[in-house]
Amino acid sequence: MERLTVVPTCDFAILKMLHVREVEQIYVNLVTAGFHKRAPAAGAVLWLRDLGPHWVLCQIPLDALNYQTEDESSDARQARAKEYAARSSYFPPGIASYAGRSRARRGGKAYVADGNHRVLAAHYRGECAVRMMMEISQYRALIRDVHYRMDPDARR
Repeated sequence: MERLTVVPTCDFAILKMLHVREVEQIYVNLVTAGFHKRAPAAGAVLWLRDLGPHWVLCQIPLDALNYQTEDESSDARQARAKEYAARSSYFPPGIASYAGRSRARRGGKAYVADGNHRVLAAHYRGECAVRMMMEISQYRALIRDVHYRMDPDARR
């Protein structure tokens, strides 16, 4: 996987356009190399295709993500996240989704579908944003809703 420089801000940023086939390959590589230590089942990537062919690798502020916090995580999950945080390497991107109730309610927070340990590790490191892969229309909807929630005039 190529190294990408994280934009040195805590704001949203698109880092690269992706096709779903690239997202599938990144996901398979992460699962295989991660704590699962084996490739996912053949149909395990189909849910990515269901979301659409056009994706983005993006930077998302932690406060715009719905992830398992310390209070919601088991001791084992926290220990794994602290182990990740102690590494000097960058974190591979996770997968975020902005669909369902969050999008319908204009909640302004994307759901972490894959990468909760990495997001919690970024929190432990004191980082303010992480890299995620998102289907592009969901990313755009998230950005619109975040701006909607921040701008009182937009609510009128």
